[in-house]
Amino acid sequence: MKRSTHWSPARRLTLAVALLVVAGIAILPVAQAGTTVKTYTTTFTGSVGAGSLGTYTLTMKNTSGTQQLGSANVTVNSALVVKAASATASPGTASISGNVVQVRNLSLQPAGTATVTFRAEATCLQGTYASTIVAKQANNFNGNPGNDFVQTPGNLDPGVVTTSVTGTCKLNFLSSSVTSPQVGDTQVSSAITDAPASSGGPVRVEVLDDSSTHRVVSAFGSASPITMSIGSNPGGGTLSGTLTKGASAGVASFGNLSIDKPGIGYTLFAEGKDANGTADSWIDPAGATSDQFNIDNVIFFCNKQNCGKQSAITNDNTITSQLDPTNELTQGNLLALALNVETIDCAGYDELTSTVTIEYTGTGTKVATDTIPAAVAGNRSASQFETCFGSPTQFTTKDGTLAVFNSSTGLYVGLLPGCDKTVSNVPCTFPGKKDPKTGDIIIKYVLPQGDPAGRH
Repeated sequence: MKRSTHWSPARRLTLAVALLVVAGIAILPVAQAGTTVKTYTTTFTGSVGAGSLGTYTLTMKNTSGTQQLGSANVTVNSALVVKAASATASPGTASISGNVVQVRNLSLQPAGTATVTFRAEATCLQGTYASTIVAKQANNFNGNPGNDFVQTPGNLDPGVVTTSVTGTCKLNFLSSSVTSPQVGDTQVSSAITDAPASSGGPVRVEVLDDSSTHRVVSAFGSASPITMSIGSNPGGGTLSGTLTKGASAGVASFGNLSIDKPGIGYTLFAEGKDANGTADSWIDPAGATSDQFNIDNVIFFCNKQNCGKQSAITNDNTITSQLDPTNELTQGNLLALALNVETIDCAGYDELTSTVTIEYTGTGTKVATDTIPAAVAGNRSASQFETCFGSPTQFTTKDGTLAVFNSSTGLYVGLLPGCDKTVSNVPCTFPGKKDPKTGDIIIKYVLPQGDPAGRH
């Protein structure tokens, strides 16, 4: 029995479609669906400095030909922490939800352009970061996802824009006020704070952007470590305490630091490393160095009522040094003594004692008394002792010449002159005396008002 097969036009069309799809012709299904691809183009901020807070600009142009572009969601990469947003296309608006900039009510006609701006803080980590865009015809961001606008070139949905972060973030030591130190002088093994005599708050280090003009509050996580160490170490001390901390709102606080040996001119060094010493690529490897500070044997505050009753005393087997404040002191003055933390030398004389450093903050002069034990003085008379004195401020020496600057110590050094009758030539010394009972030599000095750090 014979049979014949008849192909209807509909079946031929079906077969043709199947063959065309197999051949890879992708435009036929679109035509079959009866839809039109709606396109837009974009430009975006290209490069920013690490940690910077700046204005980012996204420009969208409707290239669809017939349809309006009404709304978009811009999902900003987490490397950029969005702070505020606005749309400049009238009557468009923009708002923030997390890290999404929601653009609404654009009513952007074909060939029209809308500009969306937002403020964001960049990460400290270098790299190129992609943000995505979903754009819709409806002003309220409604509609079937399959009917979204697509970004050209590439017909991308969602669209993609990129930003490059360059440079590295910086570290900086903070002061509690313009006139306050970054690190205050304190005693051996006492808490190092941002004020003298352990009276302030923790030592603090802030994270700044690549230009050192903005504190990185949001884009530098608390898990990112900052580690503290000694920079300049004139006393050979060891730093103790919690040395690695994370930054909170861009600031790392170190509240229990201390140094175990006295010294004049210590500094602290902060760097982006973890407790194991692994460097963080987010932070400039140059780190940050604090202002100089001193670790003293004795330091305390005094006022008119108690300074006459107290004195700072430190001693070793060669000398006992005592600072006796005058009645000119006012509330809030600071007295400090450090023993044997520096070495000064006056040519032609043999140094018999350790070097004593005296610091005093206040408006009055200060009187210091040194006692040299009989075992050190030997059979020398009091008149045989001279005082070799060093100061950051130039002074008149015993022979009437000005003290000469010593570059190795950073001090003007020379023998102290005797005090005149009115004690107007400070720094100066009174004649030494020998204690008839003990044989100790006792020498008194008058040192200048203000705050030169006197060494003798």
